Amino acid sequence: MNQGEAEAKCNEEGAVLAGVQNGDEVNWMAESLVKVSGGGSLWTGAKRSSACIPIRELTANFTRPSGEWCMKVFFENFITPLAAEKKCQEVGATLSSIQDQYENFYILYTVLDKIYPESGTVVIGIKRTEACMNSGISETCNWATSFEWTDKSANGTEGFSWGNGQPDNSRGQTCALLYGTVTLNLEHMQSGKLDDIVCDFDYVQYGYSPKTPKAYVCGKKPKV
Repeated sequence: MNQGEAEAKCNEEGAVLAGVQNGDEVNWMAESLVKVSGGGSLWTGAKRSSACIPIRELTANFTRPSGEWCMKVFFENFITPLAAEKKCQEVGATLSSIQDQYENFYILYTVLDKIYPESGTVVIGIKRTEACMNSGISETCNWATSFEWTDKSANGTEGFSWGNGQPDNSRGQTCALLYGTVTLNLEHMQSGKLDDIVCDFDYVQYGYSPKTPKAYVCGKKPKV
């Protein structure tokens, strides 16, 4: 089923494809999807903005407090944040931040639609702040202040969807990945949640696992 067919099905019921307003709606959709089909992906009422169409390969548009933002998910196994940033720059973009749960939902289900039934992680534009670079979790270096978005586009803290006990600010863990798992919880991982990691961790050495990076997200402002 494509998005048009899904919209037609909704129309038959006197409705339209739904958007996503907040994290509660994302969690409800994810839990319902697992109950109905055991996992996978679903269509929502989001479409590409015409402002994003001319941008090289970037296909999804979101409205942020800072303005319009275009992003696209690319797929590559074992990719590191440094390599992903370079590839984003090659298409005139940068590693993307996550403004809110709606963007989180888009990224998560775009990835799961591609990699299902496997699980994996997604490289995004996030790093430890200079002030907290050498600090563990503390009153001043906590879940909301230890990390920052590298693209300088997202603001607030809604995009910091950390997993349980994360970030733990362990030594050297100055980047973070987004988990995309076929169930809401897989081992200690939580789908749609962030975990801080060592930026240059060699996943190739340890082979495929549910933690293996399988995608990265590029973003930029649309052309006027």
